[in-house]
Amino acid sequence: MFNKLKFTLVELLMVISIIIILAGLLLPALKSAKDKASQIKCAGNLRQTGYGFISYTGDYNGYFPYSHIPDWCKTGYSGYWYRVLTQYWPESLGYITGRQVEGRYPASLYCPSSNSLSLYGQSTAGNYGVNAYLSCNPPKSIDRLTKVSSGILLMDGDDFSIGYDEVDDFAARHYGRCNIVFVDCHVDKFKKSDIPYTPAWGWTPYIYNWWCASNPP
Repeated sequence: MFNKLKFTLVELLMVISIIIILAGLLLPALKSAKDKASQIKCAGNLRQTGYGFISYTGDYNGYFPYSHIPDWCKTGYSGYWYRVLTQYWPESLGYITGRQVEGRYPASLYCPSSNSLSLYGQSTAGNYGVNAYLSCNPPKSIDRLTKVSSGILLMDGDDFSIGYDEVDDFAARHYGRCNIVFVDCHVDKFKKSDIPYTPAWGWTPYIYNWWCASNPP
């Protein structure tokens, strides 16, 4: 009886060991699958938000929305681009819609791989930054852009607006890569080191193509 019980315990320990080994093999694969799903979801969010920007340009003579409208503009409103494109403003047509997070902004503004519901810990919503060149001082017209397939519109970022010299705001959340939606609304992912920015690259044609969506003057 004792030997039979001892043999059963050995078998039990062997089964437990096999389960632990299998779990160790499967968990990394499950995490990889989850990360891939988050990357794909993020790409879809960026594409949907990009379509919102393009729809806006269709109603405003081709011009992109300001990345940020300060109080001193005396427009009657102040705020960031995502307020203009969602239902936050009374006159907004709701260019970006969908399930809301915390009852306020559409879920498509949030990257599933980010642990934050705001940009850089501030009250701004979302996890994506708009190309500052296209949306600032003043916003540019899409009709004047000649490189829409290579021009950045939005990207994984740690600021609501990202410029060609602000590499620290590039957020590589997906296997060490940033998701980027371009002006033509196709999405791709890049390592931070592969994204042209002026401190490292200087004013090369790549800078113009990526950030100005145009050829050098």
